Amino acid sequence: MKLLTIAISLLCLLPTPWGQATSAQEAVPRVTVSDDTNADPTLDSDLASDLKRRRDALAEKMDKCGMVILFSAPQRNKSGDTDYPYRQSSHLFYLTGIRQADTILLLLAHHEKVTPAFLFLQTVSPEDELWYGKHLRREEGSRLSGIDSIYATSEFDKIFTQLMRSDAGLLDRHHLGKHPFFAGRRQKKTVVYLDLQRKADEEGDMSREKRFAQRFIARFPDARSRDIGTMLAELRLVKSPAELARMQKAMRITEQALCMVADEMQSGVYEYEIRALIEYVFQQHEADWAFPAIVASGANTTTLHYPYGRRRLEDGDLLLLDIGASYDYYAADITRTLPVNGTFSKEQRDIYEIVQAAQEAAFATIKPGVKFAQIHQRAVETVSQGLLRLGLIDNVESGAYNLYFMHGTSHWLGLDTHDVGPHNIPLTPGMVLTVEPGIYVSPDLLVRAQQMFGDEFAQKIAAQVVRYQNIGIRIEDDVLVTQNGCKILTSGIPSKIEEVEAWLQKK
Repeated sequence: MKLLTIAISLLCLLPTPWGQATSAQEAVPRVTVSDDTNADPTLDSDLASDLKRRRDALAEKMDKCGMVILFSAPQRNKSGDTDYPYRQSSHLFYLTGIRQADTILLLLAHHEKVTPAFLFLQTVSPEDELWYGKHLRREEGSRLSGIDSIYATSEFDKIFTQLMRSDAGLLDRHHLGKHPFFAGRRQKKTVVYLDLQRKADEEGDMSREKRFAQRFIARFPDARSRDIGTMLAELRLVKSPAELARMQKAMRITEQALCMVADEMQSGVYEYEIRALIEYVFQQHEADWAFPAIVASGANTTTLHYPYGRRRLEDGDLLLLDIGASYDYYAADITRTLPVNGTFSKEQRDIYEIVQAAQEAAFATIKPGVKFAQIHQRAVETVSQGLLRLGLIDNVESGAYNLYFMHGTSHWLGLDTHDVGPHNIPLTPGMVLTVEPGIYVSPDLLVRAQQMFGDEFAQKIAAQVVRYQNIGIRIEDDVLVTQNGCKILTSGIPSKIEEVEAWLQKK
């Protein structure tokens, strides 16, 4: 199929062929946002109130003599004078809702029912705005963030210094005279919290936070720095209704992109054309990609994060699609593995059934109190039994499953695709995670088997490896932890073999 035919089909926006009531078929409602790409869309009242609750919750966790400083993400250069599209730091966006560069947030600890907050915004000249578009004015930044104390970014060093020196004029203007931070200054107990886990701005360089920590400690040696990342991760793990609404919108858009691919997928189409379809649907609904789409066919399905897109789909291939839209900064992450001709071969079906069973076993394990390791163990047990049944391993105790299933079953999902938070904590209601078992019979599997488990093992499984070689299957869904178990948020796209085949054959 030529790209022109695909484009015409996109313009027609034909309904998908799967049943009558799947959420993926429902039209994704359009959301009106500003024509100015540098300005924030109007925040719903629920999200605006979320921002204040988040700042209060963080300020309650920190030392009473503490101060939080969060810097916006740097602008990343692509090459020459061309930059990548700007993406705000997730931590800063989580607390302010502000998307533009050169933004700084300063918080003091919660005191007398108030969390003192200062927001610093970039100021630009009319000439700069002529070239690069409108930037937030102070009143707009205040309305979006719910923070009243707005300053220019250029004033940050002055305000920080005044706070550290307990400047009487500043304290009086902001009614901070009784705040315990300043008693802490006198007692030399000041803690400055920074995102010290953030990666360096340039390779081999320190992050802005670490450079700032060095600088302020040199000026105020009685103060100490501490990382804020763990505290923020704890807050971000449990999603509010406003966050879930945005994540589910991203999921519906992602499901619609998968439906479009299913309509247009056939032998002769190139992987890059499939990728173009996906990005078209994302852009059509004012979403971006949460991560670069993985569009892999044939033997490419056995490369976990396949980065290319040059192969032509052939009859009998599998097409692995690991994709996710980002809507209002919140991510989806869904994987489906589809037969290009609409029917799984015997060998493809054998592997798919194991992966599907592993995912269902993982779903059944998820409930409050369970940890990632337990979810993964159930998936591993199911995969190991299935591989043993097919003769791809010779026992379930050796760990040979790792030749085929070498990644974790789950990760957190939220503002980032691999969202923040430790993996060794018990699940609680409101957390969102992925469940994504997979099996990959890669072209070099026998070489790796020989290296890891010896010649005898490799010879024992060789015939079956050749039979299933170049088959890679992953199924991934996004899951909300509930009071008694879990809710699958991305069930609008078929994943069971019979449903997938019926869906594809109706197109």
